[in-house]
Amino acid sequence: MAIHPICAALGFQAIGQVRRDTALFGIPVFTGGRGRRRIYGDQYDAEVINALPEIREWLYLYGKWQWVRYRSAVCLARFMKGRKVRAIWMQIEDENGVQSKQRLILSTLSDLMPQQIFVYYGRRWSIEDLFNQMKNRWGWKDAWQQSRQVLHRWTQFLSIAYALPQLLATYCGAQVESLMDLTPWRKKDPTTAGRIRLGM
Repeated sequence: MAIHPICAALGFQAIGQVRRDTALFGIPVFTGGRGRRRIYGDQYDAEVINALPEIREWLYLYGKWQWVRYRSAVCLARFMKGRKVRAIWMQIEDENGVQSKQRLILSTLSDLMPQQIFVYYGRRWSIEDLFNQMKNRWGWKDAWQQSRQVLHRWTQFLSIAYALPQLLATYCGAQVESLMDLTPWRKKDPTTAGRIRLGM
């Protein structure tokens, strides 16, 4: 994974979802005896994880408020060369009480509490729509450009094309009223980037 060299070389921190079978270990306790110190403590397998206290909280995640059940621990991530991380094993509960498949979130800021990590992690939702459109609607996944410079330029054009209607809808409501003529049946609806794009 690329997280470790970025964090180590550039001093960045990361919060994100990783595979549930990511190898995590406890922090070893030095007893003062002979021999070489242990690098890792016991591994966090299913039995150890299920023994952690479970917390149920009403949190804003993935664009809406919902019940979240989670367990948390500070441990060592082997894929990050033994870096100390905060791990959160979480499940989302729907309106019928059915829990989703377990997800694992890691934070390289191990001092953060789970509630803070959820707040920071939830903020990424606002950019997910942009990534979805660029990948699935604008052709990122079918990109054929062989030159990195050409690909970068194309990406910049796509980003500007996406951002311009968003900015017009947010900050220029009165100035873009003429663009709404294509959807007269939606006069009472708010000005959105989609309506701006139709008008343009």
